[in-house]
Amino acid sequence: MSHDLVHFNFAIARQPLDHPSMAGFTSQLAEVNRLAETSPGFVWTPADGEAGDAIATFGNPLVLANMSIWRSLEDLRRFVYEGLHGGAL
Repeated sequence: MSHDLVHFNFAIARQPLDHPSMAGFTSQLAEVNRLAETSPGFVWTPADGEAGDAIATFGNPLVLANMSIWRSLEDLRRFVYEGLHGGAL
């Protein structure tokens, strides 16, 4: 029996994404997301709008939520803690 790993992040930002204090985070989002999608073991993440509206779902405009599917915990660990994403942490 094979399986994949679903990874879900949920956070509440201290400021809205367009606030200057969030610039370091938001400036890296597109590049980190592209890197994830090309990383070994990556399977899927919702496309733009496919996951719905986080504000409507969670009732808070500061909610940051994302989900991805990976082949293994080791593949996810490598992506999270090494390279660009690891540096961004």
